[in-house]
Amino acid sequence: MDETVHTANLYLPPKTIGRVLQETLSEKQDAYLALVVRTNVFSRDDSFKKLKASVDNLLRRKDARRFVFSPPMQAARMLS
Repeated sequence: MDETVHTANLYLPPKTIGRVLQETLSEKQDAYLALVVRTNVFSRDDSFKKLKASVDNLLRRKDARRFVFSPPMQAARMLS
């Protein structure tokens, strides 16, 4: 199985996250998107606002039920 993995830092501007997500979902083969959130994002107001906007945008998508949110170890088990 051909797989593509993309990484998106959720504290980036929501438009950037949207572009990465759209590119990932438009690929023909199975694709996985690793969403990265550092713990210090929660203590930085501007970064936290971007994180919240990005997650809200993800959850509003029509295809959001396809998404699986999991911690790294669980994701590694699911993909192996």
